[in-house]
Amino acid sequence: GLSEKSAKIYEEMISQVRPMIPTIQCTDPISIEAEMIKGVKGLKGLTFDTIDLEGNKITSDILAKYDVTMINIWATWCPPCRAELPEIGKLYEAFKDKGCNIIGITTDVKPDAQDNLPTAKELISKADCKYTVVQYNDTLKPLLKLVVYLPTTIFVDKKGNIIASSSGDVMIGDRDLAKFTEAMEKALKAVGK
Repeated sequence: GLSEKSAKIYEEMISQVRPMIPTIQCTDPISIEAEMIKGVKGLKGLTFDTIDLEGNKITSDILAKYDVTMINIWATWCPPCRAELPEIGKLYEAFKDKGCNIIGITTDVKPDAQDNLPTAKELISKADCKYTVVQYNDTLKPLLKLVVYLPTTIFVDKKGNIIASSSGDVMIGDRDLAKFTEAMEKALKAVGK
């Protein structure tokens, strides 16, 4: 029932898939969060040197000023990322005087790729996010190599060590203010605050 053009596309796709069929194996489902927790636990002393959306230099030295820093990794094209921005803005306001900070890393705005910078600034402004949002560069690559889904949120201590004892400590997908609040409180307890 396909048109001639569609049939041709379908046949081309099938011809590319057939050689792969013998290599496909079924396994038990693995939680993405559980797999990520293995990777992030090994990440110690996160360091970075980048710029924020306004072009100001931001380094990992900022982490030492706070007991806990929540790092939210997102992109301007990502609907779940955009949906949670107002919630993160509210979280920042609730915790900024409690030894906590938030840093956003926008993966599609880079010092050498500024096409999405106006969109990022607009999204941050509309969501009333007053926390630091940085541009992605190679100094953030060790962290971004662990990300398999956007948005992803993690927590780090003063030394840049990931605070993660269970898969729930790596937040994959968008969350609401209640879930973020619960996670921030748990991270504070983990560092003894």
